[in-house]
Amino acid sequence: MQVYAPTTLAPTRDFWTLRYTTSLENGRHVVCERSLLGSGGGSNAATAAQFVRGEMLPSGYLIRPCDGGGSVIHIVDHLNFKPWSAPEVIGPLYESSKVVAQKMAIAALRYIRQLAQESSGEVVYGLGRQPAILRTLSQ
Repeated sequence: MQVYAPTTLAPTRDFWTLRYTTSLENGRHVVCERSLLGSGGGSNAATAAQFVRGEMLPSGYLIRPCDGGGSVIHIVDHLNFKPWSAPEVIGPLYESSKVVAQKMAIAALRYIRQLAQESSGEVVYGLGRQPAILRTLSQ
């Protein structure tokens, strides 16, 4: 599997994985996948010069049928893109979703704190500045 970088400044990631698939009695299908590492890689384990070997930690899919037809697919991907191999300026593009979620939560908490301060009268606005709630409603 190859994953292309969102910018040309970072090389493409290459994953060499072992995949196991099984069907369960209830019609569900399970696909488990993990990177092959070390000497067990064989001759195909070599990475081309233009790629960086990424690591797929335990990952997989659960495919379950729906009553009305079709299927629902649950995907769990746990990838290590090895961001330290990318130039420092684009490292943030490879940050984990945990870091992105933390940044979004902090921004939301700051906004809520600002709303609370405005509603309690702690912050006084002048010179044409609007409280956060009015800015939100006017957008």
